[in-house]
Amino acid sequence: MRDEIRPPEWALREARRLSLAEFGAEFGKWWGTVERELVKSECWQAYQEPETRSWLAYQRGDHSAVPGLLEAEAAGDQSIYDAAVRNGTPFVRMRLVRFPLTEYLTFEMWNYVVRARRGETIEIAVVPDDDPRPLPNHSYFDFLLFDDRAALVHDYGRDGLQVGGWVTTLPSTLRRLAETAAKARRTAVPLDMFLATAGQLLPPGAPGLDDLVAGGRGARG
Repeated sequence: MRDEIRPPEWALREARRLSLAEFGAEFGKWWGTVERELVKSECWQAYQEPETRSWLAYQRGDHSAVPGLLEAEAAGDQSIYDAAVRNGTPFVRMRLVRFPLTEYLTFEMWNYVVRARRGETIEIAVVPDDDPRPLPNHSYFDFLLFDDRAALVHDYGRDGLQVGGWVTTLPSTLRRLAETAAKARRTAVPLDMFLATAGQLLPPGAPGLDDLVAGGRGARG
């Protein structure tokens, strides 16, 4: 397995290993402490999601079923988005992409439209062509940063299927993760701007795309 597909050693120093169930519990614990913003870094260009019905429908080519499934799945996270708005603590998804987009990321752009409408702040950073490293790598990988209090680092195993992760409160790690996120966000654009300039990324009839691009929803909070 390519070494850089795993999170770097510095991110896991003194971190506690978590099962998948424990990862979800830790998210709930630390989300309640956020005072500024939650930043979610996403770098894999495709994930394994064998239980995500919208993705399965998309893979089958059943695009007419996808909008309703995406809305139902996003509704399950609505309490997170409501709390973000109520407390003034944005949920920021920082997504790194390469061109051409994978099939999964084409689908994800459709998903992002739905989630941006519900209150998520989504920013897209395109990796330049002169950076040949595959994603993820030891510079950019998947994690959740809860202010400067804690971070959850994802473990997607060998092929993009999450099997757990790690939680850390080590100050030096949190500072470095904040620097990693800030560096990516300096070149990022809001979702609506990305979709307006990146060509035809979605299947015909993607829900809310015209309104999203015209209205500026999904811009930075």
